Amino acid sequence: MNPPHLSASQIAELSSVVKAKRLTRVPIDINKAQLFLNLAIETMSELSHIKASSVRYDTAYNIAHNVGEALLAAYGYRTTSGPGQHMAVGEFLEIAFFGGPIQSASSDFNALREGRNALHYQGKPIGKSTADFACATAQTLLNGVRNLLL
Repeated sequence: MNPPHLSASQIAELSSVVKAKRLTRVPIDINKAQLFLNLAIETMSELSHIKASSVRYDTAYNIAHNVGEALLAAYGYRTTSGPGQHMAVGEFLEIAFFGGPIQSASSDFNALREGRNALHYQGKPIGKSTADFACATAQTLLNGVRNLLL
């Protein structure tokens, strides 16, 4: 696992996220990155067996989040404690994949997060098309991170 170097503009953007205390720099942890990536891959292999839209959506979100955690660890970042941790994962994905082929899926992570919050904290139902969108987004993010890191 050897992630490509970030550009100067990506590093500057990440510095502002660190300065805002949403992310913190830590030593690069390739083992942790691989564990999160393996978890995402394993969970993705089970996703097609899930029938309930809300469960598929929640599982797809968890895959996308694990992909983000793998990428954070590979580059030597982690989210800070407290509210906004999942939002910071999305910010990192958007910065890491800016201009790349999976930039759109990175941006969609935030929409998935909002849907997950509505599901978990407001009990809002998730329809099939919304679950399908979450699954496609998670697959795109997983593919992108696999291509980037492996």
